[in-house]
Amino acid sequence: MQPPSFSLIFFVLVALGTSQFLSCVAMDNITSISRLQDDGSTLMSAGKIFELGFFSPDGNDVETYLGIWYYLRKTVVWVANRDKPILHSYGYLSIGEDGNLKLLDEMGTSYFNTTLESSSPVNRMLKLLDSGNLVLIDGSSGNILWQSFAEPTDTFLPGMSMDKGLKLVSWWDSGNPKTGNFTFEQDQENRLYRIMERSTVVHWESDQSGSIDLPYFVAFLLSNFSPSLDRANYKPSNAYKTNIYKWLREPFTSNYSAALAKYANTRLLMNSSGEIQFYIKEEGVPEWLLVSSEPQDACKVHLPCGNFGSCNLKNGGRSCECLLGFEPVHPDTWNTGDFKSGCRRTLEICNPNTKPHTFLNLKLMKAGKPDFLAASANSENLCRQGCLSNCNCLAYYFGGPSITDNLEQGCSMWTSVLTDLQEDIDRGHNLSFRVAVSAIETTSRDCQTCGKHIIPYPLSTGPNCGDLSYHSFTCNDSRGQLFFLMLNNSYEVININKEDRRFVIQVNRQRAENCDARSGRVLQFSPSMPFNVTNWCYNEPLTSIQMIEITWKPPPEPICNSLKDCRGWPDSNCSTAIDKRKRCLCNPNYKWNNLKCISGANI
Repeated sequence: MQPPSFSLIFFVLVALGTSQFLSCVAMDNITSISRLQDDGSTLMSAGKIFELGFFSPDGNDVETYLGIWYYLRKTVVWVANRDKPILHSYGYLSIGEDGNLKLLDEMGTSYFNTTLESSSPVNRMLKLLDSGNLVLIDGSSGNILWQSFAEPTDTFLPGMSMDKGLKLVSWWDSGNPKTGNFTFEQDQENRLYRIMERSTVVHWESDQSGSIDLPYFVAFLLSNFSPSLDRANYKPSNAYKTNIYKWLREPFTSNYSAALAKYANTRLLMNSSGEIQFYIKEEGVPEWLLVSSEPQDACKVHLPCGNFGSCNLKNGGRSCECLLGFEPVHPDTWNTGDFKSGCRRTLEICNPNTKPHTFLNLKLMKAGKPDFLAASANSENLCRQGCLSNCNCLAYYFGGPSITDNLEQGCSMWTSVLTDLQEDIDRGHNLSFRVAVSAIETTSRDCQTCGKHIIPYPLSTGPNCGDLSYHSFTCNDSRGQLFFLMLNNSYEVININKEDRRFVIQVNRQRAENCDARSGRVLQFSPSMPFNVTNWCYNEPLTSIQMIEITWKPPPEPICNSLKDCRGWPDSNCSTAIDKRKRCLCNPNYKWNNLKCISGANI
């Protein structure tokens, strides 16, 4: 509710004969007989919290803008003429004869104006409030006719409401208020939030796999402190530094005035890099503190790896990989780091000309919404069989007997595409996806897959697969993680490339030396071991994780007991080798080369 004194203030100012130009002593309003001039004059809110005036970003004296900023911190929150700066001239802001706001230069060129209807006589006042809202008030009724809160630029302030098509549009860059590439808005159909790139491409969506990937305290601000907001639907606040930000630990109140006061020193920014950021200004701390940001990383953007691509920030410098049995649709762009085109199957499922298909189980996975919930499949086996009986079924997840329509329970199936896949998520699901056996099989001695990893021969996770000389790996089945064992330590394997015979492990930097050092390494391989480090600095890490690349030596012929053990290696026979062990030795005129017996003509 607006104070009834607005009309009284207006008539007092008129009666006193307010000067046509404001002096450098800032006031909080102008009327139809005054104006704000670009001579250092400003409007100051009553509590000296916000200021309205002319500014040039980054010391650019050529381009001038009219904006609102925090008085003490000079942080700009609103710009009137963001796409039409005043060039080589002085501007002024006034209330025209028709009662509309007008931003003009000395030649009368317009840079910003409102389009309100008016009746004669016109009694209007422009006032800057302590909330940061610039309001145009009817001098007779005291009603607000126009407000900057309804036409924001890149900043959302307490007291605004994210509805009715309100949008935040980023600056072009940190020093240029021109309309940028990213827009934060609410989808009016399903009431979810999203960031659009160039107004047409979804960059980020708040709804990720059935829950709203947005902190409750941000949603509470966006709703203008609505008491009906269901806190359980949002990302919990304990995901943030609640031990630092005391006010986050305090109960959220349903009292509007109390909530507004609690959020007084906060703001939400749609920045030029495509992130919606929540800031707080704590007492005694000179800078704004960033509390939360979405998307948080490269895996949180919309479709980061396209269809059938999986995102993992620990992927040795590359955030996306195709699922096993899939390959990039466009390898050239994929290899440059552009993963939007996604992946496609190397061999189709349900094809009578290929080997049977199977399911690979990926642990702790996040995926886009399933296509349907099979309510009748109330066990893991029934869920699996239901997917097998439908050639359109790509993957399934069983979360226990279904009591409600909660996606965390029951049998969920995907029949169109798999999107928004991300690995190693604490609250992720065990996702079983369908793949042709021929697409993942290398030799008959391959070990079983471990999560997303195919473990190619000769690497071994047990005595019954691979080559025992390479028995340096173990699989954590509960999390689908593969580990490399060395000197009583285990190191997680990030990826394996069987064509180049190399794999990458991650090492905690607290246990790793400077990757440029030449001695005292974490890993020390004896000459008899089939492994060598080829890159101590596989990537330039931004965290405490260091990546190390290791290669394995080509293996000798496989060990065998009978001819049937050599069926995976054509043109070989189970015979006694030089080391007195029985191996799949190549037939005459053939030579062992890269896991194959190759004829002499092809060597």
